[in-house]
Amino acid sequence: MDHRQQYRQAQLDLVDIVRNLKDEDLDAPTTCSGWTVRDILKHVTQNAYSTAAKLRDEEYDPETDERLGNDLREEFPLASDAAWEYNKQDKVLEQKIQFAGTEQPGWVALAFQFADILVHQWDISHSLSRPITLRPDAVADATTIAGMIPDGDEFRGPGKPFGRIVATDSDDPQDKLLAITGRDPRWTPAAA
Repeated sequence: MDHRQQYRQAQLDLVDIVRNLKDEDLDAPTTCSGWTVRDILKHVTQNAYSTAAKLRDEEYDPETDERLGNDLREEFPLASDAAWEYNKQDKVLEQKIQFAGTEQPGWVALAFQFADILVHQWDISHSLSRPITLRPDAVADATTIAGMIPDGDEFRGPGKPFGRIVATDSDDPQDKLLAITGRDPRWTPAAA
């Protein structure tokens, strides 16, 4: 499966959101338990640098990456561009990398990165009371990707790719994606 174009579009859509963040937005609580908008920005920036490094067979240590101490509104676009310069190459699809504790082909890492970036668009926007409708084609594909992860503590929860599945009776595809990635579609900033 080749999710590179969706991965890139999700990056660019998130860059647009990030560029409009104000200083006071960065400390807002989010749908990701215990995380602020700043924490999500650090996470997606770190993931962009980490995935690119892994695909280049380089070591990456977020603890020593000084770029993560920069203004993440400026650093995330740079990280996205750096990751894309490598990830757009055909060889990354079958290249083996360590991902989620096992060796996987590069397309698996990129697929999950795409889904992660997509739902973080919603996390940030929704947390700031700025409703967003995610791209429908991306929602369908990300739902399939997230659905491949079994619901259980081994694969979902803190420090895992997605949270535990949240029950929803909504028929809306975006709500289903949010629920399968551990987000309550009814969450409001006031609930934080």
